Amino acid sequence: MRSITAAAALCLAAPIVLGDTITQNLNFNWSGDGPLEVGNFAGFDHAGGTRILTGVNIAIDAEARWNLTFHNYSAESFAADEWWGEGFANFNIHLGEFGSGAERIAGYIDFTHVTGELGAGSGDIFGEPGEPSVSVSLSNFIGGGFDLAAGEFSVVTSGDVLARILGFTDVVVDGPSGAPGIIFGETDLITVSGVLTLTYEFTSVPAPGAAALLGGVGVIAARRRRA
Repeated sequence: MRSITAAAALCLAAPIVLGDTITQNLNFNWSGDGPLEVGNFAGFDHAGGTRILTGVNIAIDAEARWNLTFHNYSAESFAADEWWGEGFANFNIHLGEFGSGAERIAGYIDFTHVTGELGAGSGDIFGEPGEPSVSVSLSNFIGGGFDLAAGEFSVVTSGDVLARILGFTDVVVDGPSGAPGIIFGETDLITVSGVLTLTYEFTSVPAPGAAALLGGVGVIAARRRRA
């Protein structure tokens, strides 16, 4: 009987662990004015030590639209079958402050075989491009996300968390016999709109004082049984 009572006292003193999540959404619509700062998420609340952060996920569901223009600085013109441009645009999510935050690639869009007639330029990369140039407007959906590593949890446990979207592009010019002339592509991000979702995963435990109280009650019960 004593051994059963002692075991009961140990169970009462053990933390009660319950899995749970907190999810926040930030809707945004950026139109090319100023930095692409989406807004602030509320930081993780430890609730007086009763919540232990176990996971952080950030996800994006958005649409981006941008312009892509190719300029020819060569002294000769090029027909559409003599060159093409291809590449990709990737979008990073940055949480927290620069230098101490967390950043990953969250979305990726590629484009292939953009071409057209390019007029002759000045023949000098520092000169004037020819006319016509080739411009296209591209749009696509961005979807993706990432988990923060445990060592990055401090980004979300020190108050509000600023969220930014950073766009990067990589453009390559090629042709049937390699890249012809002096052709450069430039991009101009026009709009990005959608929603960012931040999810905290945590386990719940009793407050330190409550756990000590439960343990004390169990010990008293065990002593009374032995008496």
